[in-house]
Amino acid sequence: VLGGVDVAVLVVLVVVVVCWRFVGGCAFSPTMSVTAYDNSFSFRQNELATKGEPVPRGMSAEQFAKFQESPFMKKARMQEETTWTLTSERDKQRKARDPAFNPQESDFTASKAYNYEKIVNYYKVLGIDEFASLDEVKKAYKKLSLLYHPDKTTSLPKEEQDESASIFIELKNAYMTLNDQATRRQYDRDRDHNKAGEEVNGWKKKGDKVSFDAREVLKKLQERQKPPGKVNVVEVPCKLEKFFYGGAKRYTRTRKVIREHFEFYEDKNFRIDLPRGAPEGWECDMKGGDMNFDTQPDTMKFVLASKLHAVVARDGADLLVKKPVLLKPDAHLQSYLNFNLHTLGGRTIMIWGRNPAYSQVGAANAELDVRIRGEGVGSTGFLQFRAKFQQPQGSGSSFNIVVSVTTTYTKIQFFCSVHAEATVEDLHQAIRDVLQWPEDQPVNITKPGSDKSSVPFQSHTAKLGGMREVLLDPAVRLYELPMSVRRARELLNSVNVLASTESFERELRKCCKRRGLPEFEHTFRQLWDDTSRVAPLYGYRVGFDGLKVALQRALWVVADEPDAPILQQRFVELGFRPRKPPKVKIARRRKLPIAAVDLFLARNGLGPPSWGPNSERIPEPGSETDTEKSDDPEPGEDDCADMLFGGSSASDSRPSYGRRSGARPAQAHGSFAAAVHPAMLKRTCRREEVAPVCELELLPLFGAGEGLQLYTKPTCSLYFYSNLQQTWTVKPGHLRPQPCFAIAVSCPSGAKRTGRDAWARLRHSLVPMLRQAAFLLLREARGILPLPLPSEAAFSDEAYRAEEGARAIGLGDDGALGELVGDVTGGLGEEDDERDILAIAKHRVAQAAAAAGDGLAGGMFDFEDLEDLDKVEEAADQIRQERWELKRRRSAVREVWSLDARRQAKQSEFFLRNSEKSSPSGEPSPTPALWKQMANRAFGCGDYFSAQAMYARELADLPSQDVEARAIAHSNRALCFLKIEHFSDALQDARVATELRPSWGRAWARFGAAAGHVSGASSEQAREAWFRAVTHDPNEAHMEGLFEAHRSGSGSSSLDRAHERKEKGNEATRALEWGAAVAHYTVALAMVPPPPSDPRKKDDCALLRSILHGNRCSALSRVKAWGLAEHDGKKAVEHKDDYGKAYLRLGVAQLGCGSYEKAYSSFARALHLDEKDQSARRGREVCLSLIPRWDSRVSQRRRNRFARDSGRPASNTKVYAISEMHYDHIGHEEWVNSIHATKFLDDVLIIAGNVADSFRALERALIAVRAKFRRVFYVPGNHEMWITRNEDKRFPDSFCKLWAIVELCDALDIDIFPATVCKDVYIVPLLSWHNAQFDAADPFPDPSSEANRAAKWPIDKEQQLWRYMLRLNQAHMDKPYHGTVITFSHFAPRTSCPVWPEKEIRKTSGCPELDEQLRDARSVCHVYGHTLYRFNQVVDGVKYIHRPLHVEMAIDGTVSKDPLACVFNGESLCFDLVDI
Repeated sequence: VLGGVDVAVLVVLVVVVVCWRFVGGCAFSPTMSVTAYDNSFSFRQNELATKGEPVPRGMSAEQFAKFQESPFMKKARMQEETTWTLTSERDKQRKARDPAFNPQESDFTASKAYNYEKIVNYYKVLGIDEFASLDEVKKAYKKLSLLYHPDKTTSLPKEEQDESASIFIELKNAYMTLNDQATRRQYDRDRDHNKAGEEVNGWKKKGDKVSFDAREVLKKLQERQKPPGKVNVVEVPCKLEKFFYGGAKRYTRTRKVIREHFEFYEDKNFRIDLPRGAPEGWECDMKGGDMNFDTQPDTMKFVLASKLHAVVARDGADLLVKKPVLLKPDAHLQSYLNFNLHTLGGRTIMIWGRNPAYSQVGAANAELDVRIRGEGVGSTGFLQFRAKFQQPQGSGSSFNIVVSVTTTYTKIQFFCSVHAEATVEDLHQAIRDVLQWPEDQPVNITKPGSDKSSVPFQSHTAKLGGMREVLLDPAVRLYELPMSVRRARELLNSVNVLASTESFERELRKCCKRRGLPEFEHTFRQLWDDTSRVAPLYGYRVGFDGLKVALQRALWVVADEPDAPILQQRFVELGFRPRKPPKVKIARRRKLPIAAVDLFLARNGLGPPSWGPNSERIPEPGSETDTEKSDDPEPGEDDCADMLFGGSSASDSRPSYGRRSGARPAQAHGSFAAAVHPAMLKRTCRREEVAPVCELELLPLFGAGEGLQLYTKPTCSLYFYSNLQQTWTVKPGHLRPQPCFAIAVSCPSGAKRTGRDAWARLRHSLVPMLRQAAFLLLREARGILPLPLPSEAAFSDEAYRAEEGARAIGLGDDGALGELVGDVTGGLGEEDDERDILAIAKHRVAQAAAAAGDGLAGGMFDFEDLEDLDKVEEAADQIRQERWELKRRRSAVREVWSLDARRQAKQSEFFLRNSEKSSPSGEPSPTPALWKQMANRAFGCGDYFSAQAMYARELADLPSQDVEARAIAHSNRALCFLKIEHFSDALQDARVATELRPSWGRAWARFGAAAGHVSGASSEQAREAWFRAVTHDPNEAHMEGLFEAHRSGSGSSSLDRAHERKEKGNEATRALEWGAAVAHYTVALAMVPPPPSDPRKKDDCALLRSILHGNRCSALSRVKAWGLAEHDGKKAVEHKDDYGKAYLRLGVAQLGCGSYEKAYSSFARALHLDEKDQSARRGREVCLSLIPRWDSRVSQRRRNRFARDSGRPASNTKVYAISEMHYDHIGHEEWVNSIHATKFLDDVLIIAGNVADSFRALERALIAVRAKFRRVFYVPGNHEMWITRNEDKRFPDSFCKLWAIVELCDALDIDIFPATVCKDVYIVPLLSWHNAQFDAADPFPDPSSEANRAAKWPIDKEQQLWRYMLRLNQAHMDKPYHGTVITFSHFAPRTSCPVWPEKEIRKTSGCPELDEQLRDARSVCHVYGHTLYRFNQVVDGVKYIHRPLHVEMAIDGTVSKDPLACVFNGESLCFDLVDI
């Protein structure tokens, strides 16, 4: 017979029979039900079913008598007697107070009116004493029910309604217990029995479970009945960094306290949590103001206002830099910008990119207006500042001043350049820059006094004024100015750029021609005056001498660099050679002689007794520094001139700036030379006087708030910005923006006083490195770099080969250079032209001499004289210059005419009509694909006019047979016409596109948009077009267009038409026409009246709106538009949260999106609303089988965090562990808040469950802990799985709460998946549940056990739940764990771990199968929770740690600071206790 019966059915039948036997014929217990997850059953049930009830062994009379005289039975009898005494006394007192009270013996055997809980004090719940009469019980219940009945709390918020509902349930339970005499007497006797056991046995009973105390409520009611107190507005100044980063502001205020009718004052501390990006004047109402006799306590309204900041000023959400950012004097000559900006504390911004002012007219006066989105207050705020180029020294402007700084001991003198309005703090920063000191290095400067003394400055904010000399007392003696290779390169590059301009080279050539003349030296120094303004930036004197010493020092520093020969050759051409710095001479100290007066006093015994008669005991007067002159000779003023113009060492390498045969002067006006006309030159001068402005707007490069964390100490993050999305159209008079990038280095701890020094040290070492390398890591930034050209071939066999007749041109080969220039200019270097030039030059010289009377009488001139030949050569150079300028003018005019002609030809209609012809140069016209590509690019740049023209060219070249391509081109051109508001043309093109492709939804959408603008949005033509667009392609844009087309024309009486459209949508659904169904449901939604703006008013159309959204969600799911379907499902739930079908359809959409956890919660809510919904039940089972794979999109993001810290050094990481936190217990919240704010920011914390019972308390606890540590790892415990009375509606079962906790951890950046915390250190969280086999003595579940009864599971919690939890961990076992692996779980993994000795508690303390998983993960340390016994022991190679939080609160309210347990100290495993 059993051969045809399925095994699963047999198992279910056996379970039913066993449950029937144990329950005594009662209904099937839901806790023992078996779902489709697996077919296992309880071993305990099998044992009882096969062997039956165990038969107790009998006891003899002697044994029974001995047992009665045992201490246990004696105490039991004493406990019963004490219980009877307490009950009798209670009855007497109740009888005296309530005459109607008539106790009976049958009261103790009568049935209970309510199955009460002994540990709950129901008297406190109702606010009465233990001897209150029944009338008092009824009055107390009625009084409190009027406050907490659900019908009385409908106007309160939803959270307060849920809280009131749970309180009302407690009141009702207390009333049912105390209102019935028999139940009340049984309740009192049970409590007396516990009290008697405490007195007899000496053990302390557990405290009463009081979830609600009516006495406190009545006191609050009395306070509420008083008129409200006044609102005290207190303005709390707060640092601007608090608004930027967010954080807690602590404020102490003295308040008046009334206690026991006594009035006194005490200080109260307020903690104000300021969110990140809070607006100015953010308000926070808090209780705890002054107490009053006649009114309620005052309410404190804290208004947080930002303090004045030294660098930035706040303007709404924007931050404005007060002072302009001064760039280097040569920055406008550099092709790339690179500068830093320090804004808020712990925030430094580096900016790099192409220089918009480079090679622009008036670049020296240019200004950059920079706006960086995301660097203001909040994610939408901007940081705004203006960057200016520093003006030259000595140009008649007091832009900068130079301050001489002299060290006190070594007498080293150097110079610093600061702003004219600079303060002492600005001078400190300039000294740090020159000496290359870190930013936290203290600078001690004083003013020199009249008597060789020093006078300190009053404050760091004082202005320098006329102060030009200061004394520096460095902490370390300074013997020479430091100059690193980086600083030397900066100096050389700056001078090279300033000296490479055309005007400088022209003046240098003129100066060379005056060699040997008296004015040569003055002219030469005057030439370098403007360039020498960079010398004070490196610590040298302003002027040519200081610049010369600085350049010689810089060339000597870079002498060992690979490109040193090139740099030295370049500066030898300018007249500078590397020079070894003079040898450092340490100032010697000499003793001062003893004064003659002291000697006289010592000889005559008139001095102090300690001197004695001998002068050797006289104290030394001290010492002084000898003023020694350096032995090295000072560099002469003619040293540079000698290198440039004389001497054997420099004559070979100097440039020939004098006469050159066939040479041409350098171009003076760019490559086109269009501005050589006098009118154009005047215009250029006027433009140079005007300060051009360039506006740069930088946006986040990788999304707002997404940064890159660096493994530094203190921890900092990088945020990237760019202006690649900025429009390139500029206003008149503005410069065109160029690609720029910004990197913000953020360290929140650097804004605090405790972390300011560490941040300064980190910034000094980190920012220079990031400036050199960080921008090159960005692909977009590398794209704007110039393409490098190698100076030699990469491989020897591919070396460059010169063709026949070619020759190299050297630096001094002026003839060859002249030939090259002549070839380029069209033969100006030919021999015939040269003879003409010489002839004209001789004629001019002869005419000039005749006019001056210097020639011969007969007009003859001797051209053989050397002096006369020099004059002819000068005249020839002038003629060559004139001819060169004329050639450049003609070339520029031809270039301008050519550009204008091309531009006009491209814009003319003739060019469009004759597009099929070849271009004038004979090149073939572009293909249609190329026209389309160009049009798409123009459309993306916002150039819609050019885009529509290029689409027209594409249409002209497309063959008529290619219907699809022509439809796409017409549709694209229609979109261009819509952008430029040519709606008639757009309508025509869209109509052609729909005729070519009638089933293309995008064409119908553009037809609808154009028709809406031409004939009105609610026109029938537009509605029909949008309807077809949705039918053929149901996407978000099309549905929005259809909704707006029908919404604008629907009136208030359109509810009937909405029902009609709903029925049409149902018909389309039955016909499997999903697109038409979506369109009909969209039209119906547009016809439904919108919900009332006042949330207190009832929405009569909420159900209809929920049904329509749910139906459209179902139709969208059919076409696999999962994202839109999920959005519609959420809308359906939002409008009607008790509609089960809405949750069901939302679950299907979420299942399609891959959000299995969310889908499970939706199916569970649907099943909670309708227990007969088999579709929801099947969906829930499918989700349970899919979730252990962890392959959803959210799970993939969790997996991506695995190797985030794999490169972090282990020495900077410590791992701490808390086995159980219990945040909702007394004193534990204060303990968490007392953890140091910055001490553990580089460390990791492990929390092994049991953080809090309710979800809200858990959220607050995790937020508080996450702010203290770099990373937090967490697994839920059994307390988190409890469903409290306030959470029944939110979480249908414990799995829903588990997935909600997982989602909360994702939002708070808390890890629940394995991850590396540093190099070769892994932390692996393991989910778990208790297994009865943990009790080796009785490895069977106890059917009468009520452990964790507040947790609701849809599967068997005895045999299936722990297996399912282990299966959730299985996907993490294949990770490449090595090194130090730390695992943790909530339940104990081994039976040897100490747990509570009680039998029923031991069965729910651990899971032995968990130990196999942690060993599969190669764990060397395991942290567990759930038990109260602290444990630290190594068992079979694994270290097991249990360290629950233990907090004690003193009478004065102070909390003991239990130390944290450190399990990894950066080097190895440990167990160190660290103070918080």
